[in-house]
Amino acid sequence: MSNPSSPPLAKPRPRGDTRPLRRHVPLGESGASAVEFALILPVFLLLVMGSLQFGWILFVRHELYAAAQQICRQLALGADTAATATTALQREMARLRTSGTLRVVPPTPTVDASVEIRVPMAQLLWTELFRPIVGNRQIEVRVVYRSTSRTG
Repeated sequence: MSNPSSPPLAKPRPRGDTRPLRRHVPLGESGASAVEFALILPVFLLLVMGSLQFGWILFVRHELYAAAQQICRQLALGADTAATATTALQREMARLRTSGTLRVVPPTPTVDASVEIRVPMAQLLWTELFRPIVGNRQIEVRVVYRSTSRTG
């Protein structure tokens, strides 16, 4: 004798049947995945945005360091002046859509050539969401090259 409240057993599928199987969803779980998705999505988006923002800040720092290193080397070799070096650094900062403070020291017989760049991180942010984390921190790049007049 079969139990009248139990569902009838399904017939086996014929071989070669490619129709998708129907999935039985219990009545109490019909919106559970939508609720789980709604709870996880903001956290996931925050992680993705934070990763992209962190990558952008690292990229800008790398580009500023490379520019400072190249210009400082030119200063140390005597191939550049402080004015043209400052202009070149300002152009690089404009290319990266940043602004900050520059300090270019040309070499003398007693002083090595140096370049310092400071850029507030807050101006690199795409959204106000990360401003409390960044605060007043700055990207600081400092490069010093021994000038040709001080070697030997």
